[in-house]
Amino acid sequence: MRMAIFLGAVMVLTSLGCGAGHSEAVTRDMGQLKDLARAYAAYQDAAGKPPATLADLIDYQTKSGRVGLPGGIGRMTVPWGAPFGSMYREGDADRTVFAHSSDSNGVIPVLMADGSVTTLSQAELDGAKKVAAPKLR
Repeated sequence: MRMAIFLGAVMVLTSLGCGAGHSEAVTRDMGQLKDLARAYAAYQDAAGKPPATLADLIDYQTKSGRVGLPGGIGRMTVPWGAPFGSMYREGDADRTVFAHSSDSNGVIPVLMADGSVTTLSQAELDGAKKVAAPKLR
């Protein structure tokens, strides 16, 4: 009986796919946002400031011998030069969008300023507080 319940649970979870029912594209983009979060935070820790550009982050990754950046970074909206994670001081990092990927059938993977990754609808993203890139001088 226990084996039947276990196998039934495995079949249900398998039918949902990975990423708690998200499409393969959304699951991939969520993983890429997590990779971006790790790379961005590592740069901040090493440099004491956020990367001002994608080129800064690539240069750091190359010089430090770290594995490359997520393949989908070109589809992501990132506020280069903005504080992230431990450097974000607005107090509501878990409710503030730091970066996001593109829409995939009404689901948008987002990286929050605290480093967590979730999904939002377009309407939720439009109404969400977002980290702003610093003004260029």
